[in-house]
Amino acid sequence: MREDEITEARRRGPDDRDLSRAREDLASQLERRDVPLREDDTADTLVRVLEAVESFERAVEKAGGDLMNNQLRSRDPENPAFVLPRRGEDEGASAYADRVRAAAARIGRAD
Repeated sequence: MREDEITEARRRGPDDRDLSRAREDLASQLERRDVPLREDDTADTLVRVLEAVESFERAVEKAGGDLMNNQLRSRDPENPAFVLPRRGEDEGASAYADRVRAAAARIGRAD
């Protein structure tokens, strides 16, 4: 690639393929955690959700919880407060991320 092509590529920013790959990666990480996704979830909102989920997981671990025993699919979790909140069918990604962060904060206050 020539210098002017590199400069032009940087000026344009990420292309649709880059954004699509980023969204797929985020979606994969969330699906492994049983977080349902919607067609209208953008890469930006999925970043917010993933950050909230990771914050929740850190709060659970800090409080002594086991993420494997407290999954959404767990039939008998050790502590229901340690189970990631389930996303509502009509719940937008940003609203869900806010709710997950609030749940993480509640766990942190329970210490």
